[in-house]
Amino acid sequence: MKWITEYFIKKALKKVSQTNKAQLSLEHIHHIGVIAPSLVELNETIEAITPIVGQKAITGLFYGEGSEAKEAFSYKDFSFTGKPKNNVAEFIQHRSDLIIVSAEKLNIFSLYLLYLNPQSYTVGFYDQSHAPYLDLMVSKEMDQKQNIENLLKYLKQVI
Repeated sequence: MKWITEYFIKKALKKVSQTNKAQLSLEHIHHIGVIAPSLVELNETIEAITPIVGQKAITGLFYGEGSEAKEAFSYKDFSFTGKPKNNVAEFIQHRSDLIIVSAEKLNIFSLYLLYLNPQSYTVGFYDQSHAPYLDLMVSKEMDQKQNIENLLKYLKQVI
């Protein structure tokens, strides 16, 4: 049944458009969302951003089919037609002001999370397929913590 969900999500992703977002400033960021490829990388990203952003609310998800971690989501967290449920619905309800994507390559379900949050300012690492979904992309070079610090440094310069 995964293929049915993928079909509807791919159909929705073809409609992606750049929305005009409100000007972002660090003072106006109250909630940060993190999308990662694994639980380890999710925890590393949250550890790296916490000292930089201070006491902001941070929530995160990673794509983990079959994982029992509470931060995991999979195609099962979407209805057949792509409507979010469970962890994904909860993540979207938080209305993140900033979403940090710590993955170099996003699967279709992770991209769909970005699609479902068009009002959020999104930053991540460079990949041509991410261009329609990310507002700021930088090259991934060093270890995860250094990459996230560089990403936030560049974000501070542009907002």
